[in-house]
Amino acid sequence: KLRKLRPHPRLEIHPETAARFGAADKDDITIETPYGKITQKAHLTDGIDPRVVCGAHGWWFPEGNPERQFDWDKANFNMLTSVGKLGREYGTPNLKGLPCRISKASAQG
Repeated sequence: KLRKLRPHPRLEIHPETAARFGAADKDDITIETPYGKITQKAHLTDGIDPRVVCGAHGWWFPEGNPERQFDWDKANFNMLTSVGKLGREYGTPNLKGLPCRISKASAQG
């Protein structure tokens, strides 16, 4: 049921920000940190600050390759953080606010 509502991982991005990167609604966007990169589909919204993007959490692809753990690493935000810097309170990686670089994904992926 959830996949019918949201068939792809969605990155909320302000239209002005998307335009700066040459991206349109539903374009593939690469999100990158020093630890890794993932790709999600742009969802343009005025409801987000132009300096911020907000991605979908916990994605994996049940239709993907089981030998690659169902391609979980293609869109899952866990790829963008590190276990090297865990929060003192809970001992978990930072997933709330990550400095990142975004770009329109190339046709080759």
